[in-house]
Amino acid sequence: MVTLRSLVVFILVLVITLNFTSAFLRHAKSGLMCPDRAVCYEQVALSGEGMAPTGEGSESFSIATMAHRLIASTIAILVLALNIMLFRSAPLAPSSRRLALIMGGAVLWLSALGMSAGGSLGPGVTLGNLAGGLLLLVSSAILALKLNGASPPTAPAWGIRNIAGVALLLMLFLQGGFISTAFSGMSCPTVPSCGGSWWSNIPLLQMQLFHRLSVVIVLVYFAQLLYRSYQQGTPLQQRFLLGVLLLMLLQGLLGSAITVLNLPLLSTTMHTLLSQLLITLFVASLFITSDKPLTTIESKPNG
Repeated sequence: MVTLRSLVVFILVLVITLNFTSAFLRHAKSGLMCPDRAVCYEQVALSGEGMAPTGEGSESFSIATMAHRLIASTIAILVLALNIMLFRSAPLAPSSRRLALIMGGAVLWLSALGMSAGGSLGPGVTLGNLAGGLLLLVSSAILALKLNGASPPTAPAWGIRNIAGVALLLMLFLQGGFISTAFSGMSCPTVPSCGGSWWSNIPLLQMQLFHRLSVVIVLVYFAQLLYRSYQQGTPLQQRFLLGVLLLMLLQGLLGSAITVLNLPLLSTTMHTLLSQLLITLFVASLFITSDKPLTTIESKPNG
């Protein structure tokens, strides 16, 4: 069991690294590594095909590409080994095996997408990559928690408020994906309004403004979830929700800084990764906030 736990945690770390390099490569190929970012970004948007960086950025791009392929191949081998080990371990719950199968399916999906899509940055390819990476990350995190003794969620943990929270985070994630696929990330360089206007007839600007409004709505929603948890939740639940809220604030500040200050590629990459970690953190919290969350996570009985 110790070997299984260590393997899943190692896979989880690799998946986070894989998603980071994937976001880095996608944003680099969209022209954000060019000296004249706006011009390159527009060229890629018109063609729909990725642009490999040249000059100073070519070396780091090549290293990231090799690292991405190596990590992806390693994850594929380890997930296969994990499935074999889990199906040979009789005492484990069927849900653990299902999670491992989901991880395997996500790996196959990402592999097929990567081999068939080439350098395309079209909406289907980008959203498919984002969805596959998120599914792999969430399933890995949940399986790591289960193998480390986390209790399964009960009805209160999967109540309507938490389901709505997951839906709101997914909405923000998909909005960010659509902004990326539509190349509208640099369409509105001011915050919170767009050039002094709070609405526009241009679809790309509408997307940006609606995304910003959604961030405020989600922040307020999770603030009230945190308030309710301090009234009737467990200490562990409170810490998880506080972490989600703080990470969300950091994500909002980073997004605003990227827009206003035209921050480098690494900041844009972190913005994408943080959105996936936000969803993962909140979904994972639902798996350790059941009626016995503290017995297996925080403390062990004496004797």
